[in-house]
Amino acid sequence: MVRLAQLPPQRLELCKSKGFVAAVPEGLDAYANANGVGLTAADQISYNTFLANAAHNLGLSVGLMNDLDQIGQLLPSFDFFVNEECMKYSECGLYKPAKLANLPVWQVEYGSSSTGTTFFQTVCKCQSTWGVKSIYKYTSINTFRLECAAKYLSMACPYSARRLLAN
Repeated sequence: MVRLAQLPPQRLELCKSKGFVAAVPEGLDAYANANGVGLTAADQISYNTFLANAAHNLGLSVGLMNDLDQIGQLLPSFDFFVNEECMKYSECGLYKPAKLANLPVWQVEYGSSSTGTTFFQTVCKCQSTWGVKSIYKYTSINTFRLECAAKYLSMACPYSARRLLAN
């Protein structure tokens, strides 16, 4: 029987063999959810660090997706960060430690309109304030992707959105 700890490194090896330069493992905030095995925050730090080290040992960069409460502790182990809908859920400010450490943060907002929304335009105006790079994607699975237009990048982040960073 294959030990559970061997599975993620095997997946990382598969990524490396396919020519990937980075990986973003899933489930790195399992301790914060009903997981059925009693995982603690300390267990999660240990596991996330284990995965990051395994990726680095293969020459891969590694990103942390979610696990917002442990970003500060995990900064030394991860090369970049990924979030889904940090503006929608008022989480963008939680990436402040990554911004201060000059580590990249990518985030995606979801919707159903091909032209984007006023909401996404606000996200674009706040990219530099939050230190994130944002894209907009459909909620359905397809290749559509909208990046922030340059005209929004030079506009001021609305005060209500700037307050989220102060938290």
